[in-house]
Amino acid sequence: MGFGLNLNAGGDFLPIIKYDARAGRFFRVDRNDEGEREPIDITDGLEFLPDFEHAEKGWAYFQPGQAPDFLMVSVESKDLPPQPSKNHRKAVRLRLMLSPKTAGGAERLREITTTANAALHGFETLYEEWLANRDRNPDKVVMARLTGVKPVTSGGRQKSTNYEPQFTIVNWVKAPEEFETPPERSAPTPNGSASPDDYRAAKSGSANPPAVPAKSPPPRPADEDTDWG
Repeated sequence: MGFGLNLNAGGDFLPIIKYDARAGRFFRVDRNDEGEREPIDITDGLEFLPDFEHAEKGWAYFQPGQAPDFLMVSVESKDLPPQPSKNHRKAVRLRLMLSPKTAGGAERLREITTTANAALHGFETLYEEWLANRDRNPDKVVMARLTGVKPVTSGGRQKSTNYEPQFTIVNWVKAPEEFETPPERSAPTPNGSASPDDYRAAKSGSANPPAVPAKSPPPRPADEDTDWG
């Protein structure tokens, strides 16, 4: 079933998570002591709870110097809304609750919006696992761990490589209170998730870091402490 996106075809806001598909790295965008936004690499050891129950799909347009433009519907909707313009790309918008370690003392509840096919495929695989098993795990969400990235090469003579994130479900845990209600949106129309400064900061911090290789998930010792209880 997946997100229902054909990935092979041509008010208040939450702090964001950014994925750089060209490098296979995740960043959270925080405010530093001077009040400026800066990207923090959280790729290594990344663990989170995804709010798939309230995930959205649709169209996004990231415009230089302006707030991103969104037109979204529930991820479980059968059809996408009409494409607002040729500049809008298929996208998924999703809340994530970071583990305390991944959050590093900053806000744990975040939002990620991605139009990169590699990222969409990675999250879609995790979504399908959640979808297939949610009825057997009422009132619970998956605890996911990034275990590596997979190179995906596309193009003709000028080939390009992006990296698809590989997630593993570590456990099913009680859904946090923040996931009980949908995200608050100022209006059900475009322009409303995060400021352009957040996205500029995330982009500026993604210059050519090494990609993490795909690998098997490390075993979790029986007596290992967990951030999720």
